[in-house]
Amino acid sequence: MIERVESFLGDHIEGFFNRKFSSHLEPVELVKGLEKEVRRQGMPLPNSYVFTLGTEDYQRLCSHRIADELGLALKKHIIRADLSMDGKLGICFGLDEALRAGNYRLLSRVQQNRVPDAAERASSDAEAQTIVLEERPSLSEVRCLNLPPEHDLALLTVTDGADKGASSALGERKIYLGRMERNEFILTDTNVSRLHAWIVYEHHRHTIYDAESRNGTFVNGDRISSRRLCDGDEIRIGATTLRYEVS
Repeated sequence: MIERVESFLGDHIEGFFNRKFSSHLEPVELVKGLEKEVRRQGMPLPNSYVFTLGTEDYQRLCSHRIADELGLALKKHIIRADLSMDGKLGICFGLDEALRAGNYRLLSRVQQNRVPDAAERASSDAEAQTIVLEERPSLSEVRCLNLPPEHDLALLTVTDGADKGASSALGERKIYLGRMERNEFILTDTNVSRLHAWIVYEHHRHTIYDAESRNGTFVNGDRISSRRLCDGDEIRIGATTLRYEVS
């Protein structure tokens, strides 16, 4: 019951104040909109999001920097909420001159990542080089901005062991952990294998895999062969304890 009341207040009262005072939109409001849309849609999560803005807000917010901020915030929310998403994340901005400042519409969908055919390429936004989403005849312009391929999303920190205090940022690239110098995260603990484990970013989540290590890899006390990591998880390899946290 409380959750329904909070949802009503968020959907209606916040919108009322936006319409009443016609305040300009700020990125944090769009982030809240994304998080609300994720809760509303459920699984599978949409990976394509289109914000339709009025003229003033469109001119201020339609930029690669804002799209990057929104994408990064959504990726971190997915980890914190223990969700997952398939496909490449897309953030688009559309213009509707009839919308007043401070108001927006958000449309989301699951979009398969594929190479567009000739007809789609002909209707694509030439500057962004991405497909203009269909079935939006009321928009005079839709601009899809490609998000950077790499973000620092989480931090892996040694909380106990020979390398206490050492840390490594986790983005969207695979990293290897162990004593070998070629590893991205080098540990000096003699109980750690030369290549002990690796972490990959898949389905917009970090997953740790044990590399058939001698002493095993443990997450929250459980020995694992692989485990999708959640914010606050404790990892133990050898005599070393590490903490995984969304940055």
